[in-house]
Amino acid sequence: MKFEKNRIKELRENEGLNQAEFARRLGTSRQRVCNWETGESKPHVDKLAEISNIFEVPIGYFFVENLVSIPTNKKD
Repeated sequence: MKFEKNRIKELRENEGLNQAEFARRLGTSRQRVCNWETGESKPHVDKLAEISNIFEVPIGYFFVENLVSIPTNKKD
């Protein structure tokens, strides 16, 4: 699974929070939030759980599965 960096930003903006306000709420720095949103780094699992609780979404919401479609040889 791949971490989807845009999900944090979308949720934060939907709540009307800027990066500094969100960082204060999480007890982290604005720069760290910026790094998460740009893909420079990923939140540690404990912060991800906290973010999940704040926005009331499952942790899985922040990940995208790399699904590969398998071609079929069915002839209709």
